[in-house]
Amino acid sequence: MHTKLAKITLPEFDGNYIHWNHYRDVYTQMIHDTTLLASEKMLHLVNSLSGPAKRLIQNLPINKENYDEAWNIMLNLYNNKRLISLQLTRTIFYHPKLTHVTAQGIRELHDIVLECIAGLKSTDVGVKHWDTILIVMISDKLDSTTLRLYKESITCPGEHQTINEMTNFLNKRAYALQIEEEKAKHQTFQQNTTRQHIITMPNNKEIRCKVCNAAGHSIFYLIRTL
Repeated sequence: MHTKLAKITLPEFDGNYIHWNHYRDVYTQMIHDTTLLASEKMLHLVNSLSGPAKRLIQNLPINKENYDEAWNIMLNLYNNKRLISLQLTRTIFYHPKLTHVTAQGIRELHDIVLECIAGLKSTDVGVKHWDTILIVMISDKLDSTTLRLYKESITCPGEHQTINEMTNFLNKRAYALQIEEEKAKHQTFQQNTTRQHIITMPNNKEIRCKVCNAAGHSIFYLIRTL
């Protein structure tokens, strides 16, 4: 008799070190540390993996005997604080510069910075005094207008700025740009829906052109919809 696998929604892990801590914590609480059968845990593990991570264990038969081996393979490769912290730092350092300012671009930068800082803290990296370094790294990613606005937002130019002040600015900037973009989109929509209605006079009446006085022309009245 086959037991139907319980439907449990897990984050997908593709081998990106940045996402390992989150995946490991959720998987451990929802699957590994539960009373599920080892064979069920193995199925959940395989189904929650993709890419390089899945290839590591895809040749192991899905059964209870192989679960511990499969999970240990994952831990031995990905539960690596040094590689995780390096990848998190590189993610900020190599994030592309914003050449065209958009709400999505600013929001993405904001979210990545917060995600990476949280990840670094979880690997016991002392980021408490990284504010100036992070601010320099982030400033290099900003478009000229956003960078100018950030500098203008500094209330105490002679004091050290904190990373919280930078991320708060990015959050407000993204929100302001989103409002501007939605307003522009609405105006464009109104312009596109402004159209001309062409009304053709009935064919059973003789139509004469008001310009040449000849019969047989169709006369169109253009009505602009505001």
